[in-house]
Amino acid sequence: MKRKERLLDLGRCVVHGLLQCEGEDTWLGTLFLFGTPYHFQAIRVREVGNAWVATNDPHQRLDDVFNLYDYRPTTTQIPGLDGEFVIVIHPHGD
Repeated sequence: MKRKERLLDLGRCVVHGLLQCEGEDTWLGTLFLFGTPYHFQAIRVREVGNAWVATNDPHQRLDDVFNLYDYRPTTTQIPGLDGEFVIVIHPHGD
């Protein structure tokens, strides 16, 4: 049985309280999806060979991402910030 794919248009997502972590090339904020808050992380990276390397990541946040996933993450550009970023979104805890 073939499943019908649907498009869910979220419009423009807004990240609230986006702040750069002191001494890092990482930004943290809160993204709301359907009224539910999610942690938003943006880690600036550069390509070295065929790998993404964080530009300034003293707490190894990018390593945590690599430990969660078994593949090379896609990067994106963020309006108003220079460079490429790996974006991580995960639910808030209680």
